Amino acid sequence: MKSTLGLLTFILSIGFAIGLVLSMIGGTWYGLSNDRALIGFFGFGVPLLFTAGATISLWTKEKLLYKSFAWVSTILGGVCGVCLLLLIVGWVIPLREFNPAWGYFFGFGIPMIVFGGTGIGIILE
Repeated sequence: MKSTLGLLTFILSIGFAIGLVLSMIGGTWYGLSNDRALIGFFGFGVPLLFTAGATISLWTKEKLLYKSFAWVSTILGGVCGVCLLLLIVGWVIPLREFNPAWGYFFGFGIPMIVFGGTGIGIILE
């Protein structure tokens, strides 16, 4: 029962993570307003923290599932890291009119540290 419930919270976590990353990408490169991107960051980010925490607590004794959560978290941290790298490259080498708000730096940086740090911490445990 705990494994099944953990799978449901894991699926919710994946959905919230995709929403978080897509709202930040939409705000940075595709003209989504800063207000909507901020709402997307907190609207997807806060539930993501709760569902990911529930997944971790439900899968702690299931080593294979626990490690798969860690790898997905690490990959998501890597995606946020690549987006952050592209954002910085866009500031340094502007190929077109590119002037995103500084909040996007934190919008990609904070999830990169949290997701990547959590995943790596679990993998190395």
